[in-house]
Amino acid sequence: MSVKAAQVTVDNTADLLASSDVGGQQVIIRNAGAAAVFIGPSTVSTANGYELSANGGTVDIVLGQNEEIYGICATSSRVDVLRIAAD
Repeated sequence: MSVKAAQVTVDNTADLLASSDVGGQQVIIRNAGAAAVFIGPSTVSTANGYELSANGGTVDIVLGQNEEIYGICATSSRVDVLRIAAD
């Protein structure tokens, strides 16, 4: 198993949070900031994204091969990203 952790600062433009070059990669995303973060495809906005509430909102997803997930925030927020892949 391969585990990678990162911290990403999300602002008012879509920022890449995680990508997968292999199928079935588990990604856990936690909003560690004081503002809501919205996640989705590269076209994500605060109007159409999935909301991660401030101060701990978390989602656990599986990315398929060559999939990416982005985040956006009305101001700025730190997001913790944990990627887990089977070796």
